[in-house]
Amino acid sequence: LQWVQLTDDRADSFDKREGIALTTYDEHFYLFGGINASNAAKKDIYRSENKGVTWEQVDTLIVFPEAYKARGYSSLLVDDENFILLFGGKENTSANMLDELWSGRINRLGFKD
Repeated sequence: LQWVQLTDDRADSFDKREGIALTTYDEHFYLFGGINASNAAKKDIYRSENKGVTWEQVDTLIVFPEAYKARGYSSLLVDDENFILLFGGKENTSANMLDELWSGRINRLGFKD
């Protein structure tokens, strides 16, 4: 019935952006890239352990490869083998869609019990 703001201005968070890719993965929320207010694409990764109330930038172990272009508006899928698949995306709001598919996963999620 009513929305309320759960975070405050002191929260260490990401800048305003559009076209992010968001998913639940490994029992957390993950946010990938997007395009900021300056129309610049990002290739950072953020994780929330509390359903999106607070976010932390992931900058070790879970990172995009050097060749991955910053982008927004990617489509995202997590498959039954715990791979995250990112399709397409745009380098800015007026760019053409990229013709790329990227995949990755947290290694421990690939081991069978």
